[in-house]
Amino acid sequence: AEEINRLIDEIQTSQAKLEMQNDELSKSRDTMAETSRKYERLFRNYSSLFNFAPIGYLVIDRDGVIHEINLSASISLDAPRSTLTGRCITDFIHRDDQDCFYYQKLNCQKNSDNVIFELKMKKEGGLFFDARLQMQALFSAHDDEQRYSITLVDNSEFVHVYSSFALMQTCLELACRSTSMEDL
Repeated sequence: AEEINRLIDEIQTSQAKLEMQNDELSKSRDTMAETSRKYERLFRNYSSLFNFAPIGYLVIDRDGVIHEINLSASISLDAPRSTLTGRCITDFIHRDDQDCFYYQKLNCQKNSDNVIFELKMKKEGGLFFDARLQMQALFSAHDDEQRYSITLVDNSEFVHVYSSFALMQTCLELACRSTSMEDL
């Protein structure tokens, strides 16, 4: 009888421990579910910010392959996002600016700084446009592969206005230097 009472006590003790562990597991599961919902909301918010930002965003690897691209960047390149992912960004950079892009990427990698530069880029249809890029190296503890985040802004209108302004300034300087109508 003593042995049976001792076994019953052990079983009851084990049952109490198991019930406590079950409660802890239940609380952990609830906490994990809440955390999962929280991160899901954060991801949706990030995704909306990334995809619908007014300037172009891209994420490329060290070889220049596009892994992520937002709507504004795909509009600037005049191609659907689905056709741009997996392609190399250098397909859209004017051949005269390829070396500049490569140099800026190396500079960004070595110094871990943001680099800002301008390039002549090409839309999917072959039309060229002036672009201002800002590149930053991305470092991740989980991913050994080097990646870069790039902002892309179509700068064509600014370049056109600046060129017009420079031409007007030159004309005004010539007019001011002229002493007669013949010189002008």
